[in-house]
Amino acid sequence: GGIIYVPVLSAVSGLPIHIAAATSTAMIVVVSLVGFITRSSSRIEAGTFDLSLLSEFGLPLLIGSIIGARFGALKVKKIKSRELLTFFWTVAILAGIRILMSEFF
Repeated sequence: GGIIYVPVLSAVSGLPIHIAAATSTAMIVVVSLVGFITRSSSRIEAGTFDLSLLSEFGLPLLIGSIIGARFGALKVKKIKSRELLTFFWTVAILAGIRILMSEFF
């Protein structure tokens, strides 16, 4: 998500790249939380919700996300806007090439 959100937010809305990165992260958190709640509630109603998955995958992902978000927020302040924008566009282009290659080869 962030690979696409950040350059688009910056290019289309004119947000500075650092704010676009933070906005993208906030969007991903909200969308992920809503998706998790929706999916979990339907599985709970069906009686197929497995709590072991929450402790096995959910908790480590939550802890890693919190640490990564904090670390990223501190480090991104030290990167120049131009370098950050170049990085995101490069990753977006490489992701697009990878998708095209997997589709045709």
